[in-house]
Amino acid sequence: MKPERNILIDVLKGFAILLVVIGHSVQYNMPGHFDHSLIFRVIYSYHMPFFMFLSGFVSFGTFDGSKAKLVKRFKSLIIPFWCWFLISYIFSLIIFYLRGGSQPDFLKSIVEILKSPDHGLWFLWVLFLNILVLFASLKITHKYEEIVLMAFFVIINVVVPLTGFTILGLAAMMKLLLFFSVGYILNKHASKLKIALSIAGYLSMMIYPVLVVFWSRSAIPSFAVYLTIAQPLKSLIIWLYNQAVPLTGILATYKLFDLIVKYEFVLKNALISLGRISLEIYSTHFYFFSFTSLLTFIALDFRIALTFIVALTGTILIQWLLKKSAWLSFLLYGKPLL
Repeated sequence: MKPERNILIDVLKGFAILLVVIGHSVQYNMPGHFDHSLIFRVIYSYHMPFFMFLSGFVSFGTFDGSKAKLVKRFKSLIIPFWCWFLISYIFSLIIFYLRGGSQPDFLKSIVEILKSPDHGLWFLWVLFLNILVLFASLKITHKYEEIVLMAFFVIINVVVPLTGFTILGLAAMMKLLLFFSVGYILNKHASKLKIALSIAGYLSMMIYPVLVVFWSRSAIPSFAVYLTIAQPLKSLIIWLYNQAVPLTGILATYKLFDLIVKYEFVLKNALISLGRISLEIYSTHFYFFSFTSLLTFIALDFRIALTFIVALTGTILIQWLLKKSAWLSFLLYGKPLL
């Protein structure tokens, strides 16, 4: 039997994709200064680990370690990744012919995106890498695959820094595999961990607001300058802090929505709908940001809000139109061909 759909996860995915669009709206309207925005810092402190946590959560029960499931995930993640790469390349060519500048080189663009998938829809690529790790873990054991998952996390976090081999998305995978694994483990052991998860959620609601104050996307936490201890211990504390911030943010958000999703509230159905097209929104919303250069006469806060509204509503409309075609739905959003 097909498992009953988890409404809470749909709501959380809807909330998470709103964070993504808001964060990017701030980023595109404040080039060079977005790290000074409080809302940007809060969002970026945990929004992509949150998405990876949710992806790991739903992978338990939907991914059985078979080759057929692996091929299905390849189709739903890697094919859209490369299709949107081609669209972005064509888009950059159009910009070149309209505005001039340096002409994009196709082969160089491929090399760049393989070196650093964040030149494209990196989350899809890194999620597939995590699925590959889960696939390998399930091939080793179907009973204790979560232990193998965590072992892979430790190995990757040792090997990648030592070798400096950070291409192909391994640098991002090194950071995000933990949250994918935590999501998987919490779903697998949901009945056993229910009370512990609830307590952790309540504690995280109090701890996360304190921890995030010191967080920075591009620098060490601000408290680190006051740590007059040996460098190895200082590095360990910073590493633990950098895991604790997104983890407490995730658990706090999970618990908050777990409390309110039982009740009807204004945005509940909207979040459910957005959660079910989160990949579509993630893939498409970037293309609506180019118009922000036309809005410099508007006050910053209103410009950010307008960018967010246009990007979100435009994306919803575009993905609805594109999905009228079964092939476009498959190529761009990984939907199965009927």
